[in-house]
Amino acid sequence: MHESLSIRATTYALLALFVLMVAVPLFWMVTTALKSNKDLYEDFTYLPRRPTFQHFVRVVQREDLLTNIRNSLAVASTTTAVTVVVSAFAAFSIVRYRYWGREWVGRLILFKYLLPTAMLFIPLYTIVVALGLGNTLKSLMLTYLSFTVPFCTWMLMGYFRSIPPESSRPPSSRSPWPGTSSSWPWSSPATTPR
Repeated sequence: MHESLSIRATTYALLALFVLMVAVPLFWMVTTALKSNKDLYEDFTYLPRRPTFQHFVRVVQREDLLTNIRNSLAVASTTTAVTVVVSAFAAFSIVRYRYWGREWVGRLILFKYLLPTAMLFIPLYTIVVALGLGNTLKSLMLTYLSFTVPFCTWMLMGYFRSIPPESSRPPSSRSPWPGTSSSWPWSSPATTPR
C-alpha cells in the first residue's frame, strides 16, 4: 500500500520535531559544558568562543567524582548480586516446596511490594541508626535490599511458576538442594544478565 503524500509529510514533520526536542537540550548541555565562566555569565554566546575542559577537570579533581563512581559501582553490584541470589532461592522455595507458612510468606512479600515506599523511610532510618550504620555504604546496601528483594522475589515467583514442575525433580539424590540442579538452567533467563 502506498501512503498518501500528506501522511508521509506529517510523519516526517513529527519525527523532525521529536529529533529537535531531543537534540536541542543535548546541544545546549555540551556547549555549556565547554564554555568558560566568562562565556557563561558575562559575554553570552550560543557557541563557545574558546572551548575549555576546565569544568570537567574541576569535577574529576576537586569533587571526588571517581570516588563517587567507585562507591556507586560497589553498592549497585553488591545489591544486585545479593538480590538475585536471595530472590531466586526465596521464589523457588515458595513456588516449589510445600511447608507450613509458605502462603503467608508469599502474602507478606506481596504486601511489602504494595506498600508505599515513603512509609518505610522513618523505620529504615531508625534501624540503620540503631545498627550504627549511619552514613555508610552498608546502610545504602541494606536499604536497597529491603526494596529490591521483595520485588524481585515476587517477579521470580511468577517466572518459576511458568517452569514445568517435572523439570524440578532432582536428577540424583546426591544434590545438596533437591530440584535446583535441574531447574536452574530453566531459570537462567530470569537470573543472569544478557
